[in-house]
Amino acid sequence: KSISEIKKDNELDLSTGEDLSIGLMNLISLEEHFLFSFLKTENERFLDFLEETRELRKRLLREITV
Repeated sequence: KSISEIKKDNELDLSTGEDLSIGLMNLISLEEHFLFSFLKTENERFLDFLEETRELRKRLLREITV
């Protein structure tokens, strides 16, 4: 189930929010890693990974703040 569906069913477990918070922190770490990897190697593949990770983080951040 998506987080929105769980909220509608009033079954939201507190650990779900905690897990999402930890996942968001991990995504931020990945963004930093991809940026530093690009700066070190100048391989633009890392910029693509960075953009995909950033978009995922933004989407999940909306879920946790709604």
